[in-house]
Amino acid sequence: YFLFWPTADSTTISNLSRVLSFGILLPVMVTGLVLVLRQLAGRWRVGADEMADLRPAYWLLMLLFMVVYTAVHLASWANVRYRLPVDAFLLIFAGYAVDRLLLWWQRRDVAQRALSVDRR
Repeated sequence: YFLFWPTADSTTISNLSRVLSFGILLPVMVTGLVLVLRQLAGRWRVGADEMADLRPAYWLLMLLFMVVYTAVHLASWANVRYRLPVDAFLLIFAGYAVDRLLLWWQRRDVAQRALSVDRR
């Protein structure tokens, strides 16, 4: 279930998808999960300009699916192909993390421009 390195008995596309989904995208997926969990726990407040319409129930439903689906397959038959539906949901969390990173970068850039204007 957690195999992500290429194997000789798999096709090139299978090896590539495993490396990309679990090896490269995992840090971004985990970052998105942490951001959502912090938001759900109330430690990170969403401002009016930042996705204020985010629905915690949708996040919780996706998290519940991922936990239950993973637990069932780990308990019964752990195989890499059973991770694919969970990876699809984790890509949503990865997208959220990338969105937060781009928003942070944009704010940082605007703040730096404001500082350079103030110094003139």
